[in-house]
Amino acid sequence: MTAKVFLSHQLRALASEYDVTLVANIDGEDMQSWLPNSVAVVDISISRSIRPWKDLMAFFKLYRLFKTSQFALVH
Repeated sequence: MTAKVFLSHQLRALASEYDVTLVANIDGEDMQSWLPNSVAVVDISISRSIRPWKDLMAFFKLYRLFKTSQFALVH
């Protein structure tokens, strides 16, 4: 929901010029209904509450994604 409300215009504009990947805790949300097809979506469960084990798992998933994807910019 947050990405849809706050980032939809920026993601559309960036996707027209660059390869864009959105990493988010999708949690059953239909992201592709409002995103351009050129935006890749990666679902990584990131909890807002502090949960050491799940936080560590999310960290390693993000680390693996960043190492394999070789992104030029991460925000």
